Amino acid sequence: MLRSNQEILIVVVPMSAIREFIAVDMIGSTAFYYTLKLALRKLIFVDIFAIAGSIILPIVYKQIFHRKPSAEQERTKKIPMNKASGTMA
Repeated sequence: MLRSNQEILIVVVPMSAIREFIAVDMIGSTAFYYTLKLALRKLIFVDIFAIAGSIILPIVYKQIFHRKPSAEQERTKKIPMNKASGTMA
């Protein structure tokens, strides 16, 4: 059963955001985890500190290096669509 008032949401993720996610969240956090684990290997709760550090690293990075949208991203606009027909208004 089709409804005539459906909305279509299209999300475009820039390649730079994907690269930043892979570099910071995946590779950076993993490297930081193992660095802390090796540096603090004589402590009892080393895993807890290493996990906490690898979680906090991307958060701190994003707070410090939060970038403003580029000129290209600012130029993009939402295109309203006619809900009844699904065509662009």
